[in-house]
Amino acid sequence: MLGDDLSPAGRLAALRRGPYGRCVYHCDNDVADHQQTLLRFPSGLTVTLTASAFTAENTRHLAITGTRGQLHGHMESGEIRVDLFSPSGRLPDAVLGALPGVELVESGTDGPLGHATHTLLAHPAPESGLSGGHAGGDDGLMDAFCRAVVDGTVGSGELSFATALDSHLMAFAAEWSRSGAGVVDFGRWSGAALGSAGMSPGQDSTPQDGTVRRVR
Repeated sequence: MLGDDLSPAGRLAALRRGPYGRCVYHCDNDVADHQQTLLRFPSGLTVTLTASAFTAENTRHLAITGTRGQLHGHMESGEIRVDLFSPSGRLPDAVLGALPGVELVESGTDGPLGHATHTLLAHPAPESGLSGGHAGGDDGLMDAFCRAVVDGTVGSGELSFATALDSHLMAFAAEWSRSGAGVVDFGRWSGAALGSAGMSPGQDSTPQDGTVRRVR
């Protein structure tokens, strides 16, 4: 990206002449440095995806809340905390047995009513060899693809093209919303987008009355 001359003088020259030396505050780059994408699904489920360039950690946090409990996850550390609101709630033993590389670290109680809490630690099995970008996700993605090629299952199930296309269409719809379109009806929007490309939505695509909105 900088050229063949990697000396300090060469790098400074590349910054002076190339695009990487441009001031981020005084150029035509209109990429959002922080954003929130709001999604509403037909079942009533709502999702908020927050992305920010101004954080202390370069990682991802996951929070899922429901009537019976909540779940928090931290991508880099692999820590998962499960809070069970119901007095009779417990973490099924079968859950741990069915999830390779997941161990129960701590169990206790919390909150004014002393609800049950469980802290789990998830990490790739040593024999998997998964590491690197996105907490091993990049390697995992390529591993799943290569296995699908060998097994002849590319384009079906979790690796279906419709599923992959859906996630990309959601991102494009969110950008369309951010650019001034307001709330986007995903079903109608994606149908029109695919129709203009001579395609049709897959059977496992996002339900037609889902909506997407991005707040900048």
